[in-house]
Amino acid sequence: MTSKKKSSVWVYFEENDEDSRKVQCKVCGIKISRGGIGKKASTSDLINHLKNKHKEEYQKIQKSISTEENKADDVISCSIVKDSLKVQPEVKETIAAGRRIITNFNHSGTAQEEEKE
Repeated sequence: MTSKKKSSVWVYFEENDEDSRKVQCKVCGIKISRGGIGKKASTSDLINHLKNKHKEEYQKIQKSISTEENKADDVISCSIVKDSLKVQPEVKETIAAGRRIITNFNHSGTAQEEEKE
């Protein structure tokens, strides 16, 4: 049974049922070592194969990898902000006060008059 693959490189490779240390490139059919079994196996050699032998496919996964990294960075950033708000209640209170001020201003007569101008 195969595990769920996270890397976009797997679009171009199939696992080898006979030897879990090797995979087969779907583009050219060559068998490539993954450098180990289980958690010791990596996708580095697979990425390098695409980089050296199939440049177009490599560029496609690079775009995908960049997108995945950006999403991961966004998740980490959100987590850091949330964690910092937990330990810095004064920041949370300041943000809440700022939101109240903005909301009040947006509903004020002054703001409505400025919108008309």
